[in-house]
Amino acid sequence: MTTTNRAARAGLAAAAAVAALSLALAACGTSPPSPDDPANPGSSAPPTTTEPNTPAEVYPTGTPGTPRGSSPAHFDQHDADGVARATLAVMYASDTRIDTGPHDAIVRATRYMTTKYSAELKGAPPHAAPGARWQQWTDHHAYTTATVTAADDAGRPADTPTAAYRQYTVSAVAHGDDGYTNTQQVGTAFVELTRATAGDVWRVAAVQIR
Repeated sequence: MTTTNRAARAGLAAAAAVAALSLALAACGTSPPSPDDPANPGSSAPPTTTEPNTPAEVYPTGTPGTPRGSSPAHFDQHDADGVARATLAVMYASDTRIDTGPHDAIVRATRYMTTKYSAELKGAPPHAAPGARWQQWTDHHAYTTATVTAADDAGRPADTPTAAYRQYTVSAVAHGDDGYTNTQQVGTAFVELTRATAGDVWRVAAVQIR
């Protein structure tokens, strides 16, 4: 994979990860935008006027704590596969007791990411409530656990001492206190990992969900 492609992937990664989590895990039952909705790019309605230099309202984050079911087992951080799997497992492990939405789980996973990618994700907080699916989980006091399964294909770039690429299918299951369960097929995760030298630990530099 060329340097240009890696840069493009990293540039899109923050938005892709946040959007994919919100859509796959929380935004269920929402309606498509109306043709007259100013938020719809194809709307015929006149654009709304916003005050200059007014930051968009950020949806509140959760409270610190350890989510149920999201502590990956001990793994070798010099192993690219182990780091990639742990990152995805934490990204898709939300807990409605302490989280206000899926983005809180993404932030927890940044401990396995590069400084640059971590800053991108932390700097892209949600600006709206996570949706009906999340509310349903909240009603059941639910938490989620992820299943991460290797899905590499023959076209995957070969590892180098400082770069690695992995591909997985991801699903998440919500578990409620009352026995409620709900399974979501998240999609295929493409993970890019990097490290400065062959002796360093691996860190995730980008995640794309398709």
